Amino acid sequence: MKNEKNIIIRKATLEDVDEIYDLLADVHYSMPEEVRSWHSYTKNKERYSLFINDGYCFVACDKDKIIGAYLTYVLRDDGTEFYQMVKDYFKDATNIIEVINVVVKDGYRGLGLMNKMILKSEELLKDSKYHRFVTTVHPDNKYSLDNMVKNGFKTVITTKLYGGRDRCILVKTM
Repeated sequence: MKNEKNIIIRKATLEDVDEIYDLLADVHYSMPEEVRSWHSYTKNKERYSLFINDGYCFVACDKDKIIGAYLTYVLRDDGTEFYQMVKDYFKDATNIIEVINVVVKDGYRGLGLMNKMILKSEELLKDSKYHRFVTTVHPDNKYSLDNMVKNGFKTVITTKLYGGRDRCILVKTM
């Protein structure tokens, strides 16, 4: 297990985009093929700059190397079925943070980094207008589902999204 004393959680910056993108790709392609469909990430690197500029994103770092990322974005009407489901659930879709990706590099899992990044983000948001969160997780991804539930999220629907992938939609209100 890595030395936890060297790990810090900090707000992501635009300078982190390339490293975050590479981390997401590395984690995605290192997964066994049978579970790779549980995880999705945008291949459009420019989107990560948008997430950082308009989200409440954090990274976990071991010294100067990013080993975890928590990416969020202010939910927008993008015309998708997902947006409509969220709007229907909350009765309006303003002031909602969408959790886009949470990823921790193999070898650092089990240290509670996902939880620590979520808590840092919520701490930053506690005095803002953003107190509602939404995310999706594959129903068989027990580890991620358990972590989200541990952090106060609840599953409100299980459906197919992102080109027919099974997804649980989870919500949280702080």
